[in-house]
Amino acid sequence: MSANATQFQAAAQRVTANVDHRRFIRQALGNYEIARDLRKASFQSWESARQTAATTKWEAINHLDTHLRELAAKLEARGTKVHWAGNGGQARDIILDLVRRKKAHTIIKSKSMTSEEIHLNEALEKAGFEVVESDLGEFIVQLRHEAPYHIVFPSMHLKRGEIRDLFQRELGDAPSDSPEALTLVARRVMRHKYIQADVGFTGGNFAVAETGMISITENEGNARLTAALPKTMVTLIGIEKVLPKLADLALFLPMLATAGAGQTLTG
Repeated sequence: MSANATQFQAAAQRVTANVDHRRFIRQALGNYEIARDLRKASFQSWESARQTAATTKWEAINHLDTHLRELAAKLEARGTKVHWAGNGGQARDIILDLVRRKKAHTIIKSKSMTSEEIHLNEALEKAGFEVVESDLGEFIVQLRHEAPYHIVFPSMHLKRGEIRDLFQRELGDAPSDSPEALTLVARRVMRHKYIQADVGFTGGNFAVAETGMISITENEGNARLTAALPKTMVTLIGIEKVLPKLADLALFLPMLATAGAGQTLTG
């Protein structure tokens, strides 16, 4: 068994033995399910929407070679430089070379699970770059030197008091455990980081082959600032993000909003 698997098993046994923690997580997931189901009700047929989306993705995968060539050509026609990576190591090397050529010091990131999968932050920090996560949940776990707890809700395991104590310890500012007050603390810190950042790094929810566009969905405004303020923008996406046509977003964006109902500071 690998060291990572052993660590995971040990951590899982420790956390699952904590009954209060399990109750807290069940409550948080229950609240998410309520919000998700309310949004599902706005669809004439949620299951039909899922089936249509699955058919569209199946078509995209079966013609991936054509869609990827079209996507890259359209992106490059609009001034974007497209890099291809066959694995995580290649992706890290390409990004490290790029930020070095830009003589960057600080990198600000909006949420990207692909970057988590390839351990990008670790590689950038090891190379001497400052990396700041701008998504609130990701920022919180970054301050704790932890990996995200959940793919959608990175800091769902933390209560408001724990976040207040973290901000007081790491940022020297936590007037209360009010979610609004804590969000304002993070926002003030983040504004300085946006101004200082040399490179903005984003993920992408969808890549539209027909138009050569990257679709990024957010609920905090951080991805827009990450993409717009630094001089250089880098987007990391997997080839599975490709959609054939712009019209496909009319289905996929509301489905994404439904399945990824936003996180709040709870507890």
